[in-house]
Amino acid sequence: MGFRGGYADLQLDEEAFRVTYRGNGYTSSERVEKFLLFRCAELTVERDYDFFVIFNSKDESSQFAYTTPGSYSSTTNVVGSTAYTHGQYSPGTTIPITKHRATVIIKLFKGQKPDFPLVYNARMLIKNLRSQEEDLPMEGGPPINR
Repeated sequence: MGFRGGYADLQLDEEAFRVTYRGNGYTSSERVEKFLLFRCAELTVERDYDFFVIFNSKDESSQFAYTTPGSYSSTTNVVGSTAYTHGQYSPGTTIPITKHRATVIIKLFKGQKPDFPLVYNARMLIKNLRSQEEDLPMEGGPPINR
């Protein structure tokens, strides 16, 4: 997790984790959700588990604006001993920025698929998300870090 976004994991017990993914000002909420699910699946496989279930989720957005500096340009004409200056000020531009963040609590499971309404098969999810998002790391590559 850094200035440009990324993920953070916190192990809560042997099989439970809190996983957070934060995007930057260019990351849509849908993309944050995909990368969060990918990280959950990646964590599940790293720990040698097969499935995960989301027990709690929270989505947040923070909004702020950045204003670029204004500029002033001028020309000066000298006539005799008098100087005439004409200038024009251009104000800065205000750019609205929205950063999305999502946090989930997951529990990992091995072996037989647990009996919950929504269970994610970690390996299948990784395969499906990789087919949709070219920015996701390939198998055996470093974990996502954006």
